[in-house]
Amino acid sequence: MSGTTNAQRLYGLRDDLTARLARVHAHDEHRVEPVSQDYSEQAVERQNDEVVEALGVRLRGELAAIDAALARVAAGTYDECADCGEPIGAERREVLPLTAVCAACAARK
Repeated sequence: MSGTTNAQRLYGLRDDLTARLARVHAHDEHRVEPVSQDYSEQAVERQNDEVVEALGVRLRGELAAIDAALARVAAGTYDECADCGEPIGAERREVLPLTAVCAACAARK
């Protein structure tokens, strides 16, 4: 896969995650109504808020990983293992586009 194709795929992933994160933020902004008087409903509302917050944390982490991968594309090191310098491999890259290490180095960790 060429550097341009890699970057295009990563930007596509980034756009998708950015849209999902916007939906998480929209949920937070809609959460201005008062807490329900019903205790069981309050528990459900809190649980939902916790799930949405955890999703936001995960999405921000994935966006950071995409930005790191894009930096490797720009530096010309996207297909090189960060640990040993060997090629990561097209099959591994297809399955794990954000990885910075080859399968051998990943197995040693």
